[in-house]
Amino acid sequence: MSQDPRTIMNDSPMSALQIIAVAITIGLNALDGFDILSIAFASPGIVGRLGHPAWRYWHSVVHGVIRHGCRRNNPWRACR
Repeated sequence: MSQDPRTIMNDSPMSALQIIAVAITIGLNALDGFDILSIAFASPGIVGRLGHPAWRYWHSVVHGVIRHGCRRNNPWRACR
């Protein structure tokens, strides 16, 4: 006879494998936005060395955020 899954989850502790799986997913979520954060900090130096105007800096940051959002929502096809 099958039990209710909520009862099983409430009554039994998490196994070591489940704890590791949760830790890995937390780590991956923490790394998810690192590329956008790094380009946000690096863009002023990159744009300054290339001699571009200030609007180029914001264009590159916004473009990176939009492209990241497109890949996140549809990983099989980049936005055009």
